[in-house]
Amino acid sequence: MKKPFFSYIFLTLWIVFLFIPATGFFFFYKTESDIFQSRSNFESSFNKNYSTREQAIKLYSDIIYHGFNTIPFPQVVRGDDDFLFSKASVQAHCHEKLYTQQELSRLIKTLTSNAKKAELKSLTYIPIFIPSKVMNYQDKLPKGLDCYPTETRLSQASISLLESKNIQHNFIAIDNLYSNITDEYLALHGPTFYRTDHHLTNSGEWLLYQNIISYLTKESTAHIPFSDLKVSKIRFQGGSLARLLNLSNLNEESIILSIPKKKDYSLSKILPVSLVYNSDIKRNLLEPLIAQHAQIVNNFEQPQLNIQNIIADMTHKPHAEKQLILHVIRLRESGYNL
Repeated sequence: MKKPFFSYIFLTLWIVFLFIPATGFFFFYKTESDIFQSRSNFESSFNKNYSTREQAIKLYSDIIYHGFNTIPFPQVVRGDDDFLFSKASVQAHCHEKLYTQQELSRLIKTLTSNAKKAELKSLTYIPIFIPSKVMNYQDKLPKGLDCYPTETRLSQASISLLESKNIQHNFIAIDNLYSNITDEYLALHGPTFYRTDHHLTNSGEWLLYQNIISYLTKESTAHIPFSDLKVSKIRFQGGSLARLLNLSNLNEESIILSIPKKKDYSLSKILPVSLVYNSDIKRNLLEPLIAQHAQIVNNFEQPQLNIQNIIADMTHKPHAEKQLILHVIRLRESGYNL
């Protein structure tokens, strides 16, 4: 019962904080002509004399978020354990916003074309689908939101690829980077997606690496064990979703993982690899981990570069080993894209 009382106190303080500098502003500019000499002068004068405007906005956001337990920006959804989600992603996922037949056909056609072009150069193209944050953390969505769709864009793409003659089983579809992690693991190593952002954490990258190597080597224990990685922790001032809310104190703790130096791993080797990513996929740990198994020939960031142009520019030496193209893709919740 005390929380609403203190919330109103915080709101009152915010109003006072807001209007004290405003009164000073109008004290210096007493007439309407002084204030509105020109539109551009007014904006610069306001910015100069109302110097605490950003602090006022942040204080308001903090009060609304922490005091009233609500979201000051309607495009962000607050879930359990302070997990933040894009509202558009939640709506698309919960309402099963699937590919239209035209979008799905276009997606499969593009992936099939990539595989064909790669094969002509003695390259093996392997698309790797990873889940979105909403799909991965459905259990962290707000209570009362019944959101466990029977079909997703990822499942649509997987089924269609299985029916494709050119790719069939030559792809990796990871629909969850979370359920196989125990509570004890989470307590030690943190979540696989950032709470205040939509990117994979280092823990998520390690699980992605584990899935990739297990698929390529057909061995479930061919990867570097998590226990062998060096673990450190940092705190940072929230991610992109926290910044949308103008929250000044929504800090997040992150696990930073690294491979110990001078350690000899007897790991299964795979063919040389070219890595291609969506532009929003981090790979601070993924590349060093895969490099323990194979030579990384190239890495590219999409969509700045077209995947078919990447394949076309690749040269394959006649007597060299066959090369893998690993294309890591996070399918969006709306529209057609890779």
